[in-house]
Amino acid sequence: MSHARLSPSSASRWTKCPGSLNLITERKIQDKSGISAEEGTAAHELLEKCLLESKHPSAYLGQFFNPCTIQPKGFEVDQDMVDHIETVYDWVMLQTEVEGTAMYAERKVFPGKLFGRDDCKGTADVTLIAPPVITIADLKYGKGVVVEVANNLQFILYGLGVLADLTPEQMRKIKFVDMVALQPRAFHKDGPIRKMRYTVADMFAWAEWFRKAAIATDDPNAPLVAGESQCQFCPVKRSRLSCPALRDKSMEAFEVKNVEQLQAKVLRDPRSLSQEERRLIIDSADIITDFIKSVKATAQEDLMNGVPVPGQKLVRGKGGIRKWLDEDKVEQHLTRNLGVKKNELFADPKLLGVEKILKLAKKAPKMTDAKLEKLNTLIDKPKGKLVMAPESDERQSIGSERALDAFKDIVIPTKETGV
Repeated sequence: MSHARLSPSSASRWTKCPGSLNLITERKIQDKSGISAEEGTAAHELLEKCLLESKHPSAYLGQFFNPCTIQPKGFEVDQDMVDHIETVYDWVMLQTEVEGTAMYAERKVFPGKLFGRDDCKGTADVTLIAPPVITIADLKYGKGVVVEVANNLQFILYGLGVLADLTPEQMRKIKFVDMVALQPRAFHKDGPIRKMRYTVADMFAWAEWFRKAAIATDDPNAPLVAGESQCQFCPVKRSRLSCPALRDKSMEAFEVKNVEQLQAKVLRDPRSLSQEERRLIIDSADIITDFIKSVKATAQEDLMNGVPVPGQKLVRGKGGIRKWLDEDKVEQHLTRNLGVKKNELFADPKLLGVEKILKLAKKAPKMTDAKLEKLNTLIDKPKGKLVMAPESDERQSIGSERALDAFKDIVIPTKETGV
């Protein structure tokens, strides 16, 4: 998914850290979506289809949305997703019952029109126009990060984008813009649907604020400013080279200027720290944690690419859960060759797990070592992921799989090949 340079979804970053855009461009960093983001895209696609076709989410139970690299088939609409999107769908349908309401799903908006930019645009999930009110509702399918609606920069930009499309006559009829967060999976004291109201005058004041923030990003020497909200989803901290501002902020929290001083600080007994030192470290805990994760990620990335990291190595992590390669063959082998009754194999409607089947098989009347060995060939245990560990770790060091893959098609010289 491509985004505008000044995208509403990243407004909390580029408005507070104007130099981040230059750094992302300079390092040619691609913002990769994780499985949670891809699942969220699937939920958005489901909601859009429900609204455009006026069908309840349950009508799409069992269908797949958003095929992607992480999930080639897409994400299946299960009952859990139906229940959560139902909360949002029912709310939107209730709003449309007001006479004269126009509803738009996935509406393209261009907020930059109101502050002189053509690089600020996005897509509003749900737009409801019912003079004198415009409502901007945005689905947040995540459950890990609770989204606040008050002064939410992304929502405000969507609102500006809708206002930018109105004719002067339509604009005269609008007095308020309501921002609504639709977050059915995360707990919030105000419930899954939360609203904030702005006047049109408020919105135009925000447009001027965004104009100044956008200009700041154009400066080649725009500053990098570390902070919890702007660093939270910044792709820089996940890149091979971490953000210098994040590094400096972490050092600042410990009141040190170099690694040697940092080491001396962190090796101290926490009880020897002054109250002010404790306060500073605690207040910066999230940023420090982010920086440490970033450093570890960049070091592991080096190891994966075959670049040595002093004191560290790659090892194989814990393997995945065992599963059957072919359940039909397992069933046939157990019933025909081992004498196990079919009704013992299933926990309706699925075949029992590997551990339970193996226990059952070992007690089977026709069990032999050869038959058990054949059953074991039907088990798939995914390899554990490569993880970084100290050289003192007892696990065997494993070379970079990427380096091995790069040479897998190279012919090794032999007498037979003559090369």
